[in-house]
Amino acid sequence: MAALFLLNSLQVGGSEAKTVRLVNALSERKHPVYLGCLNLSDPLRNSISGSVPVLDFNRTGKLDLQAVDRIVKCIRKFKIRNLFCINLYPSLYGVLARARSSHLDFNCISCINITDFASLGEALKMIVYQPVLRRATKLVFGCRNQQEQWIARYGLKQSRCMHIYNGVDLQRFSPFAIASEQTELRNHFGFSPAETIIVSVAQFRPEKKQDDLISACTLLIQQGYPIQLVLVGDGPERLRLQENVGKTGISDRIHFLGQLNDVRPALGAADIFALPSVAVETFSNAALEAMAMGRPVVLSDIGGASEMVEEGVNGFLFPPGDIAALAQKLALLVGEPETRKRMSLQARRVVRDRFSFETMLQEYEKLIYPPEPQTAAAKENRPEETAPGAQDK
Repeated sequence: MAALFLLNSLQVGGSEAKTVRLVNALSERKHPVYLGCLNLSDPLRNSISGSVPVLDFNRTGKLDLQAVDRIVKCIRKFKIRNLFCINLYPSLYGVLARARSSHLDFNCISCINITDFASLGEALKMIVYQPVLRRATKLVFGCRNQQEQWIARYGLKQSRCMHIYNGVDLQRFSPFAIASEQTELRNHFGFSPAETIIVSVAQFRPEKKQDDLISACTLLIQQGYPIQLVLVGDGPERLRLQENVGKTGISDRIHFLGQLNDVRPALGAADIFALPSVAVETFSNAALEAMAMGRPVVLSDIGGASEMVEEGVNGFLFPPGDIAALAQKLALLVGEPETRKRMSLQARRVVRDRFSFETMLQEYEKLIYPPEPQTAAAKENRPEETAPGAQDK
């Protein structure tokens, strides 16, 4: 049963990076898997295993029926049984491909990684996407909370919905994986051992709200807390944020690292990980990676954050957009190494027990290769179970 994962593009983003890791792992297990893009782009191209065929459907315009037909052609040629459409726009193309190929037997599985939209305009697009989702064979959400919200909000059938949590490679993201590099960032910037390092990893987009984290850290700095803020990522909001920080007089305490191919050194240098998103975020890979490396997290309470964070155990939650609450939660961890050490151990435990990459991979394998239903004949031939403690006579 071959599977085709359909993305809009290979631009850097959480959904795209997760999909690349997933298809690489499936291919490594000798599963026939393909990665398709409506428009192929380069940023993540080098991350794709050479054993994974990459397909470019050359979409032009908002709705390109020729691109739909190219998807259908590939489904027929490669005998695709499961088409995984990553997020809403690819789902539109997947559902259209299914409608235009009634003679082909394949599942159109829509994987939705958005909980709340960043703008009214984005939310209004659900007028188009709601009927699209209802025509998908199955809907895969990123967490339980998102699944329940979308079922209620858009009238989706419970029987077609499920959720699969993101997963982290526990060997790659380990407190010991880059032990020799964890002090490099501190040394590079001259951070003292007495300073607490807060790190955030996210694209610089409006919904990520790095503004709120900068404002919260500014409050703490003004109150005398010995902190340094390190922001990892890139995007349209970066220049504006840098200009604003330059006007605050504390630019020596707030650092922009840009896009990193490997975020582990930054996470290794961190004492605390923070993510103040106000929309879109469903189940942050960056937060999971920080937890896997033994870092307590402070997250806005949106999407599945409450399913990831045990309040006061491995991190804290705060209402999205509440800068004072964010500052308060950060202050509980700043300068308290014993508290952070206790939470660090719990953060790693939570990922190990519930959110490993292996667990996520197995859930997708079940979708692609469902277990064979047991026939009545097989049940009749099954040996009878012996009651506990019973002895043959």
